[in-house]
This record gives sequence, structure tokens and C-alpha cells, in this order.
Amino acid sequence: LLLVAFGTSLPEFVVTLMAVKQGNGDMAIGNVVGSNLANIAVVLGSASLVAPITFVLSSSIFDMVAMGIVTLSFIFITANRIYDRSAGIILLSMLILIIANAVGF
Repeated sequence: LLLVAFGTSLPEFVVTLMAVKQGNGDMAIGNVVGSNLANIAVVLGSASLVAPITFVLSSSIFDMVAMGIVTLSFIFITANRIYDRSAGIILLSMLILIIANAVGF
């Protein structure tokens, strides 16, 4: 799944880098948010057509809290246009924590 996610996100990543190089930070943010929402909708929709998707709330508490924190951080960063190294470090740190939790560290 990680390889598929990387392969489908790589084109959006390149477009985002080009937008940032040209000084279009808002276009980069819109591209990332739009591609992630489209990926979620397509993947969940396709998977639910094949088999029903069950959701166990008790086993997803960390994921939901992490998603809330990342969402609030992202809103704060974009609302205040804080596109700098510290914002990147915060978001990458959250990504590492989420992946470490998913792997079982």
C-alpha cells in the first residue's frame, strides 16, 4: 500500500514543488489537499464496492486524535501563511509518529 500511495502521489508532489518554486504557495496547498481528498474518495469508494468496510472506534482513537491535530496544525499554518521550515518539521514529525504507530513501534 505504501508503494501504491507513493506512486500515485508522486505526480502531485512534482506539481507542488514546481508551484512552490514559482512562488504559488496557495496553488501548492490546494493541489495537496485536492489530491488527498480525491485519493481518499476513490480508494474508499472502490474498496467498499468490493467488500463492506468496517470501522472499530476503539482501535482507531490514536488515528482520530492524530488526524485532528494534523488538521488543526494545517489550518493554522495555511491561515497564517507560515510556509517555513518549522511548519514542515511539525508536519513531518506528525507523519513519522503516525507511520510509527501504524507499523507498531
